[in-house]
Amino acid sequence: MRTVKPTPSQSLARCLAVREIEPDVPFIAGVWAIFGHGNVAGPGEALQAAGDRLPTWRGHIERSMAPAAVAFAKASNRRQAAVPHPARRPTLPRSIRASRDAAMTGSTPSDPAPARSAT
Repeated sequence: MRTVKPTPSQSLARCLAVREIEPDVPFIAGVWAIFGHGNVAGPGEALQAAGDRLPTWRGHIERSMAPAAVAFAKASNRRQAAVPHPARRPTLPRSIRASRDAAMTGSTPSDPAPARSAT
């Protein structure tokens, strides 16, 4: 038997692709993504390899992907979710938290960084 050593991106894509709420009904219906700034080689290849099991939708604006994922969760009565994958790494945890929280509680994402006063 041959040992397969997937990259972290491949492992994550496989993990997301096999989660099901019922037989043949995936929990993660797809991934919103903007490819660039280093995302093509790792996550891009992994999502392409996942193919039809984990569809990838092209996001145009990073700030719109989390609300789109929230809207998708609400439209599916929170039985399915979509994952936003932005081009820049620092926004990824915020996007995932926003879509996760909306899928679990029904809330809409808000700006997590309040404006600071210049005192």
